[in-house]
Amino acid sequence: MSIITFTPPSQQIPVVAITEALAQWVARLQRRGKSERTIKAYSCDVIRAARVFARHDAHITAVVSAREVEAFLDELHAVGISPRSQARALVALRQFFAFCLQQRWCSGNPCDDIAVKFRPKLVEAPELDVLMRVIKAIPHTRKPTDLRDRAILRLALDAGLRAGGLIDLNVPADREPYTVDLNALTVTTRNKGGAHTDPIAINRTTADAIAAWLAVRGQVAGEGECALFVGTRGERICRQSLNWIARKRGRMAGVNGLHIHLFRHRRIGDLVERVGLKMAQQHAQHASGVTTAAVYGRHAGNVTRKMIRQHADIDAMVGEAA
Repeated sequence: MSIITFTPPSQQIPVVAITEALAQWVARLQRRGKSERTIKAYSCDVIRAARVFARHDAHITAVVSAREVEAFLDELHAVGISPRSQARALVALRQFFAFCLQQRWCSGNPCDDIAVKFRPKLVEAPELDVLMRVIKAIPHTRKPTDLRDRAILRLALDAGLRAGGLIDLNVPADREPYTVDLNALTVTTRNKGGAHTDPIAINRTTADAIAAWLAVRGQVAGEGECALFVGTRGERICRQSLNWIARKRGRMAGVNGLHIHLFRHRRIGDLVERVGLKMAQQHAQHASGVTTAAVYGRHAGNVTRKMIRQHADIDAMVGEAA
């Protein structure tokens, strides 16, 4: 009996420049609905890394190794980039090379065995009554900026929206996915990954604040602008403006150092305490409850300790067993 040996055809890795691979990866992310902010952040990280790779004569995807990735992270460290930001850049690179590996433009992911450790930043937001005081301190006038700022801060607090979620919202219209339903008392926007969120509950007072803003929005919005919240130039509001509004309105109420994300932190933290981690996770639109507990670490930790003392005190448990 003769033995036939099969020799598979050689799978030569094509020569693909990092810049060309990046362009195709960005196109893929856009087709998958990733937000423009996420795509821009990832692209900047890969472009910055590509400059370091080039200094090591690694211009194509197939020749980048762990050595070049480590050199990139070392450079970030040398210029004072925090470990947290280094970790974010590493995530971008890992996903980029995972795409390249899928396209067979490299033989392995050079980021696989590399990690950046950092201590999660625990944020403790002002108490709810403090943030409500900030909102109530906004003058009750028909001035568009007063009505807009009240609507923004109430929505940020009530719905626990991220800055990106507030920015993406459009004026209520038929078939508009990113908007507020003033009748159903819900808001739908995009999450960090670019996917639609489930409808998020708001209350009537928040809806009334939005309706009051909509009544005067036409005085400042540019022609054809569909954004729900606009800046003084009539264009879609930006993240910097949201933080400026939070700082300004906070100072007016005697509360310094506010930024827009603290409103979300307070809301989700309170929900962890009042209705439990699972419902807080759903309201926050987190894929995992671990994220909810970790991101709102200090508040969630306080809640956990309080609940344990109230419901699982060892002396009380011994008394129940007796």
